[in-house]
Amino acid sequence: MKKEKIRFIKTGIIFVLIFIALFMIINFVYIKFFLSKNLQARAEAELQNFIKEKAQMDYLVLGDSHAHQAVNPEYLPNSFNLAHSSNTYAENYYKLRRLLYDQKIKVKYLLLEVDMHSFSSYMKGPMPLKREFWYYASFVPVKDIRNISGASEFDIRINHLFPVLGRGEDMLALLFSKPSKQVLGWASYDTNISQQNITKLTVQRVEGQFLGQERIDPLLIEYYVKILKMAREKNITVILVKYPVLKQYDEVLNEMNVTKEDYYDYIYALASEHVGKYYVLDYYDLFFNQSKYEFTTSDYFSDPDHVNALGANILSEKVSNDLKEKGLE
Repeated sequence: MKKEKIRFIKTGIIFVLIFIALFMIINFVYIKFFLSKNLQARAEAELQNFIKEKAQMDYLVLGDSHAHQAVNPEYLPNSFNLAHSSNTYAENYYKLRRLLYDQKIKVKYLLLEVDMHSFSSYMKGPMPLKREFWYYASFVPVKDIRNISGASEFDIRINHLFPVLGRGEDMLALLFSKPSKQVLGWASYDTNISQQNITKLTVQRVEGQFLGQERIDPLLIEYYVKILKMAREKNITVILVKYPVLKQYDEVLNEMNVTKEDYYDYIYALASEHVGKYYVLDYYDLFFNQSKYEFTTSDYFSDPDHVNALGANILSEKVSNDLKEKGLE
């Protein structure tokens, strides 16, 4: 009986050790061969290569997927696009803080996205600080992630160390998907919305961003102000950017009575209060007049409020020219 008990314990220990070994192998394989294809992971690798060679960044782009897909840094000297899908001002704040204080990079001009949805409580739903612990826990205080995400410290730390947890669908998507082209953080998408039901997609998009949502969320405004204060402390020139949308997007906004003037009055007033002088680049209606362009304007968009690679290159060239005209170079 005693021998059987010892044999059972040994078998159990061996089983546990084998399970742990297999789990560690799977986690390693996920990091090495799957997570490395993730756009955020690829952008991080590009950023590390960038800052190894340079101690200053002339232009830094921050924002969500609007900025991520819109500004090609190849058009701006010594620049990097650190925006990313679903990034709110909270993620942008921690990215900027790490760059300035931990990595000791000097930034001359900061391009901040201020689109109509940028401060909507809609943005808090998919915010990466609530789910991408594998990335953010490496430079964001765990207590801050905990306060924002509601996750326990154990969940945050365990998912940071073992990002494979709960990533079955992610692994399949990365396995069968073709990685998007990425240059200095900018993600290039060749898809366009012209062959889709634009009206239906636009209504769904606008309703998701504004219907039943808080127009200006206090948490997002809090981090916006933190970024402005940090920019002032580090003598960084702030440039607020409105990115292009389809004309149909603007029409649906008007139908829903989502106002612009009072919204931007408030956003601009905060910028004036905390940094003094700032600049605005307004490309909201850049593609409204299709007679200016070779193709139908919808050919420049991947969806109602995101430009594709074709639109991004036109926009990026205009950003470059406008910055030069304003003497911001």
